[in-house]
Amino acid sequence: MQNRISKKNNDGFTLIEMVIYIALFSLLLGSAFITAYQIIESVNKTNIKTATQEEGNFISRKLDWVLTGLDRTPANLPTVSGTGCNQTLTVNKLSFPENPISIKLNSGNNSLEINKAGGAFVPITSVNVQVTCFKARIIPSLGTGPSGVTATTTISDIDFSVTKYFRK
Repeated sequence: MQNRISKKNNDGFTLIEMVIYIALFSLLLGSAFITAYQIIESVNKTNIKTATQEEGNFISRKLDWVLTGLDRTPANLPTVSGTGCNQTLTVNKLSFPENPISIKLNSGNNSLEINKAGGAFVPITSVNVQVTCFKARIIPSLGTGPSGVTATTTISDIDFSVTKYFRK
């Protein structure tokens, strides 16, 4: 009978063991939350970067279309109006019934807009990105070299530029 009474009961955890286990579990759980947050943030940043790149590529293709096949007669040369980052580029395309074509930055909603034949300006960028600058520049002819046009759009601090030279 004495053996049963003096025998120590080792079936449970002590208070110190429980505190240690809870601290380890909290540390692991906290690390898991931090890792999950970093993964989610990384995915969000990647999505934003991808959307910006896709939008910039779309705008570059649209500007390339606008600047291809221009009417270069003296009365129809491309014109640039405005200053700084808020310029408007106006061009006439050969054999295009909806001349002139104008592209400008709408600084009110940070979108790039196009109009054809003097109609209403229509956005060509989505609401997923913010266009902060649109600049156009006429490149003068140097010697026997061709003249041209450069159009640059800034989206999320990334410049997307298209240059077209006029062939003689």
